[in-house]
Amino acid sequence: MTDTELKLFYENINSVSSFSRIRKIYELTNNLDEYLLYQLKRDFFIFYMERLKNKLSESKEYEQEDIDVIFGDVLLNEDFENYLEEFELSFSSAFDYEYLEEALDITKDFINEIEDLINIENAKKRLQIGYYYDYAQNTYLKVKTDKEIEEEKKLEEEGDEEEIVETGSISIAMKVIYLERLGIIELLKNKKPFNTSRNSMAKVLSRIIGAKVVSVQPLLNSILSKDTDSRHNPLNSEKNVEIVDDQLINIGFDLKKK
Repeated sequence: MTDTELKLFYENINSVSSFSRIRKIYELTNNLDEYLLYQLKRDFFIFYMERLKNKLSESKEYEQEDIDVIFGDVLLNEDFENYLEEFELSFSSAFDYEYLEEALDITKDFINEIEDLINIENAKKRLQIGYYYDYAQNTYLKVKTDKEIEEEKKLEEEGDEEEIVETGSISIAMKVIYLERLGIIELLKNKKPFNTSRNSMAKVLSRIIGAKVVSVQPLLNSILSKDTDSRHNPLNSEKNVEIVDDQLINIGFDLKKK
């Protein structure tokens, strides 16, 4: 469509049915291309404002300089509805009432039709990427897949575990795992008197972690004996070991060099 044909369409838009106008919008915007929709809305708005500007200039009621300043805002304006209302309040006395009302109604109707199509296209895009409309909240919410729900649940569980570790309210077994992963148990077992007395090491470690000796002793014995079959060996809990390892790695500790 040439510029001349487009202007002719704008001029005669009031004689065209809403259905025909919408079909024309599809044609002019390559089946509702978002950028072209916004440009069409702006182009049409400016076209009708220019017509009103020329009509206003003919009335001689306002200085041309004042008119130019006011209409200069059109090119910068995106809130077309409010601009039209302000225009009507400011210049209604300079126009024949019926002419102005018809011109403004034409402008509003066509702009609203374009905006409706923009909203429909935006809604389609949201639905395509997994959104649904929540009428209670009057907004679009993302549909969560089973995988996303599972991942969120896992993150929440990991967050709970990290919180437990951070607050210090962890089991005695996990505290002993920390000592083992940090290399403290390995370091102490070669020093006197711990190299000959596991009970002495249990006493010291119990003071460090704030636990009773009788609680620490069986855990320590199973680690030093490398008894992987013992139910007392805290390293048998893969989950607890993984939590401790993750915490240490997160703070930059090199497990290989312990």
